[in-house]
Amino acid sequence: MALKIRVQSPKVKYTEDCIEAQYEYQTTNVTEDDTKYTGKGTNILKK
Repeated sequence: MALKIRVQSPKVKYTEDCIEAQYEYQTTNVTEDDTKYTGKGTNILKK
């Protein structure tokens, strides 16, 4: 028997054919300038 799960979120949309979701990747980009390193946090929204 299949397990039935439903996500309740404004970022999730159920259609007859699929489930659509928005989600964010959280990452850090690091750059180097001579002997100094700089990290910058980045959020990337995907649909």
